[in-house]
Amino acid sequence: MRDEMRKRKYRSTEEIVTRIREAALVEFKANGFERSTTSSIAKRAGVTEPQIFRHFGSKAKLFRSAIFETLSEQLDEISKEFHWEETGLMDARRKTGSLRHTERLQAFLLDNSDLIKSLFIANAYGAFDAPQVGVDDSLANYFQLGTSIMERQSPASDGVPPRIMVRVSFGAILGCVLFRDWLFPPGVASEEEIMHGISQFVFAGLDASHPERSST
Repeated sequence: MRDEMRKRKYRSTEEIVTRIREAALVEFKANGFERSTTSSIAKRAGVTEPQIFRHFGSKAKLFRSAIFETLSEQLDEISKEFHWEETGLMDARRKTGSLRHTERLQAFLLDNSDLIKSLFIANAYGAFDAPQVGVDDSLANYFQLGTSIMERQSPASDGVPPRIMVRVSFGAILGCVLFRDWLFPPGVASEEEIMHGISQFVFAGLDASHPERSST
């Protein structure tokens, strides 16, 4: 017991914050915002409840830090790879890059589907202090980057405006991920076929939005 107390006593602030965030991520992912408690998070993290409130202020702020920041950090990494449209209308390179990016985005959303669901559930059914779901900086930056790339490729498009198309494409992928079990029950297709089919669908939509395509 004394050895355990010594270990806790000499933890750095950074280590404590990291342990709390990691424990909160597990709890929120498993139980959602409403059913997770600071007591259970503290126990999992090996800290006290007062330490949670000292570093995060409230359960809602901890939720935002554990969930929003975790997703934002990963989405930032995806955004750094968002350069596939730069090849313009060179079909082979453009399609290969588009499909690669879309499949990477699908993998990200699949890996984090439980966290994303937690955000919406907390917003719809959580307590009054549940953090509101919105477009955070990372997602806003993703949309802005996608829009600017598409505008550079087709600055005078008579098709779907890039600022709308990039959001529709993201929404289509997100919907297929969140409702994956309902849309694609066992036996409909393999995981590879589903992912490839979604990517092909998104690319076809992007391709059709260009005036060079829609006019033919």
